[in-house]
Amino acid sequence: MQTVPGMSFWRDGSSHTVRTAIVPRKKSCASSSQVGLSPFPSNIGRIPMIRSSRSAGTCPAPLSESRQLRSCWPCSKATSTTSIFLMTSFLNELMRQERSVRFSQLISSHNRGVFAPLWLLGHACILLAGAAIFCLTRRTPRYSEYSMRELFCLTNGRSNELAGSLSGLLHQPYDLQGVDGVLGHLESAQLVTIAADIDANGYHVFETMLNSTKCDELARVANDSTAVLVPTPVGGPKAAKYDRENLLATRYDISQSAMFEHPICQELVADRSFLAVAQTYLGCQPVSDLAALWWTAPHGKAPDSDAAQLFHFDMDRMRFLKFFVYLSDVGPENGPHCFIQGSHKRKPRGLSRDGRISDEEIHQYYADARFVNVYGKRGTIFAADTRGFHKGVVPTSGDRLIFQIEYANSLFGARYDTIPTGEWSAPARADFRRFKRTFERFVS
Repeated sequence: MQTVPGMSFWRDGSSHTVRTAIVPRKKSCASSSQVGLSPFPSNIGRIPMIRSSRSAGTCPAPLSESRQLRSCWPCSKATSTTSIFLMTSFLNELMRQERSVRFSQLISSHNRGVFAPLWLLGHACILLAGAAIFCLTRRTPRYSEYSMRELFCLTNGRSNELAGSLSGLLHQPYDLQGVDGVLGHLESAQLVTIAADIDANGYHVFETMLNSTKCDELARVANDSTAVLVPTPVGGPKAAKYDRENLLATRYDISQSAMFEHPICQELVADRSFLAVAQTYLGCQPVSDLAALWWTAPHGKAPDSDAAQLFHFDMDRMRFLKFFVYLSDVGPENGPHCFIQGSHKRKPRGLSRDGRISDEEIHQYYADARFVNVYGKRGTIFAADTRGFHKGVVPTSGDRLIFQIEYANSLFGARYDTIPTGEWSAPARADFRRFKRTFERFVS
């Protein structure tokens, strides 16, 4: 079977900038916690430090400093939060040092050896510290996101499966029985069958297609919106409208802010059938994570890494499911989505690493029969767990327009912008109130 790339957003989790932790000053006891900036060298980052100062007593004077902090919950919480920031900031500096060539070679996927258990434990500590920060701030530290990606490789996906199980316990699924949406009417038995197919193969192509009216509306959004060019042309503009007669880049990305100005995008992101399939597969209340709309054009013959035309896996979240809708006919020459069947669960040791992988290398580990190219007419809908290896094929003629929605088990991971919903339709806002966790990144 021909190897063909599949489109899916990929983020480089290599940015590890430390942000200054701001902990509000608590005035409820004599020993109020304040946050200052460390005078450490700039290459270590701005690391939060605790200073204690006495204020006119609202807590009994005889108590020791530590007992005062323990006796006042707000102060204890501020101290604990800042301690977590201190620890993770220090660990972040170690992670930054790890990225030096010599050290990263020492602990690379192929050479960890006796260091593997310690390396795994270190990443687990950073991940847990970042999870604590996320619970308090709803923001994921960059170094914790990096550790999440590293643990996925170190444990061959088991760390993500554990996190998925915990999400199922903490966020029990909604009671959804017999839902209607763009995927048609779906009963519980059908949802279970679809989820089982995705679990076994990593993807599922739906029989139902998006109707031509909705495809036209989405295509109009893509044609009328200014897109971000990927990669950015040397000496050219960073953004432009898509023009088949004057191609400037391989991929044209429509921003979410531009997309959600249009009712069709609002309707699809709130579609119950997508939500129900994602919930059944993830086993918890899903979180609407990302929506995307982009063109892929025949601009150059070589695969473009920035345009996701080399094999890779996505790891912006612990567990997630993506829905794709073809808005143009996609055949072998239009750059269809290519997925390695079953690669979303366990990966060969030689490929258990973060980054792009060439066709030649991946063919050493997978038989041709595992390379699945998704071809389809305009309106074709399919779902994929893109923790599996995938890519977008290099188009040789024509172009491809695709719409994507992603659901995850949590927003822990890569940072995406919140979406204002003040101008959204009343039914959509009603769904946001009913499914609060699912639409937590949408704000009124």
